[in-house]
Amino acid sequence: MRWIRYLPANVESSRIALQIKLAWALSHHFQFNDARQLLDAIETFVANHPEALDHTTWVRLRVVRAICEAFAENIAYSMTLVEPLLREVPCGDIWVDGLVCNILSYCHLANARPQQALDVQALIPNTKTANRNLFVEVYRAYVIAQGLLRQGNLRETERQASQALQRAEQLTGPHSSSSATLSPLLAEIAWEQGDVARINALLTLHLQMIDDFCPLMASAAAISCWHNRLS
Repeated sequence: MRWIRYLPANVESSRIALQIKLAWALSHHFQFNDARQLLDAIETFVANHPEALDHTTWVRLRVVRAICEAFAENIAYSMTLVEPLLREVPCGDIWVDGLVCNILSYCHLANARPQQALDVQALIPNTKTANRNLFVEVYRAYVIAQGLLRQGNLRETERQASQALQRAEQLTGPHSSSSATLSPLLAEIAWEQGDVARINALLTLHLQMIDDFCPLMASAAAISCWHNRLS
């Protein structure tokens, strides 16, 4: 987000993919109006230059708008945007496939429908090592684990989150945003199991990263576990 602002603000066909990524990043930082303005500018440009947007990039544009609205808590509107995109999965771009399924699953979780969230994730085959996207993989594990946790399946929640955390830390180390995303889930399970020492190990070094990068549901879990530990 810092570096991209050195580029001119105008939307051109050669920069559409980069501008979409910026809107995606803005949405994750809860800068929703900035993200919407950028997405609107892209759509206006494309309306006048339809040849500038291939189909996969169009899917990417729509799903990023759905992400923006979901994180802005416009869940119903987000679902109207993303549900039609399921027919595009798989589209050949693992990042796009992951975004479509992950944000639709997120909407189902926000609406207290964990099984529907898990059903959506079943549409994505297991990612091949040669075609992995770490962000998609970690967030997918987070969504699946959240769905299982809400069904009371602690053992499978722990297995899914632990495996994903181990894979992520092999690539990014123990102090990354990937670790911070999954650690609160495991801390929540540790609390249920009465394992206070494990809560310390999972959260103590990650609190700032959790605050900066985690989805809201994970942050809430971390705050709850930390509060319970202190009390």
